[in-house]
Amino acid sequence: MKPRILIVDDEESIREFLEIMLKILCVLDFFANFAWNLNMKWVWFILYVKLNLITCEFHLLYKKNKYTQMKQYGLIGYPLSHSFSKGYFAEKFLKENITDANYDVFPLEKIEDFTALYQNKENLIGLNVTIPYKQQVIPFLDELDETSANIGAVNTVKFTQGKRIGYNTDAYGFEMSLKPMLQSHHTNALILGTGGASKAVEYVLKKLGISF
Repeated sequence: MKPRILIVDDEESIREFLEIMLKILCVLDFFANFAWNLNMKWVWFILYVKLNLITCEFHLLYKKNKYTQMKQYGLIGYPLSHSFSKGYFAEKFLKENITDANYDVFPLEKIEDFTALYQNKENLIGLNVTIPYKQQVIPFLDELDETSANIGAVNTVKFTQGKRIGYNTDAYGFEMSLKPMLQSHHTNALILGTGGASKAVEYVLKKLGISF
């Protein structure tokens, strides 16, 4: 008979399952000691082996669920040797006491590798997108929010309910940084660059009525 694999994916289920497992282990331990005291060594041996097998299975299951619960975030782009994102988020998670999240960098030599990445990372929750893929990633997404659709570039991908949804936070960040410094004579701007980030800058300048 093939063993059944149980995956519990929330803290309450894990706690309930742990309580059940502990009760089973205690009962088996009681009968194993009882059999030993009655000199029924063959019964003791069977119970002892079963006790250890269940303990090992529980540890494996717990590790599996712990891995499944770990939320995976990351950054895609190429090259990424210069990126400080992994260290930044590691420190951020530590300071915020976030223990169920991990952040890695995923250098993709070509955007087509994006498909293999999200298919092989079942616990992938979100990705940041940097050069040169802020525009190239769009055909691989299921949806775009209104802002990223208007900009034509994405710097964030959220994985939810089997869908890949693109967002653009460059625009919000640039607008919030620019607004406090704007004065009445600021009516023209010069944009250096033509990449995905520049598209977010164009979007904000148009929104604010500033020529460029």
